[in-house]
Amino acid sequence: RAAPSALSWTESWAKFPSALPRELRVMVNLPAQSFGFAAAVATLLVGVVHVFNSFRGSTASLRLSKGIDETNESFAEAFLLTPYQIAKHWQPLLLGLIALGQHVRVVHVWRIYSNWLQATLWYLFLAFFGCLGFTGDLGIVAGLICLVASFLALCNACLDRSAHPSALTEPLFA
Repeated sequence: RAAPSALSWTESWAKFPSALPRELRVMVNLPAQSFGFAAAVATLLVGVVHVFNSFRGSTASLRLSKGIDETNESFAEAFLLTPYQIAKHWQPLLLGLIALGQHVRVVHVWRIYSNWLQATLWYLFLAFFGCLGFTGDLGIVAGLICLVASFLALCNACLDRSAHPSALTEPLFA
């Protein structure tokens, strides 16, 4: 009679049932999707406030001139499409729009993530590059919402390894 062999961690994890019952999956997935939506809205709000704050005090205005003088240089400088200017003024707003597009079917064009682990990384990215460095306390609160969404997505990645990607990336709102 052979002695029972000790299972490695990966072998014992593979034997763990990966599919949660439907009722439990809804209880686990819905908070993560809801916090993800809240994180997208919060990032969008941070972006809007940041755009207004970044142009406050700017002399960007259009003026008519006689002839072909360069009188609108300040306006052109404010709306340059260089990577620095885009990041300086529009980064949180663009990230918020992309994040919101993951949850609203009408604008659901790109899929940023297709499983819970990718969603974890996306919300971490959103927190650090779209919220925490912008608009003071509002950015910190929005960043914390993104971090909670990231944590819940990580919990889902551990609990429900068989979640079908379309269920995760299906928009919450039609």
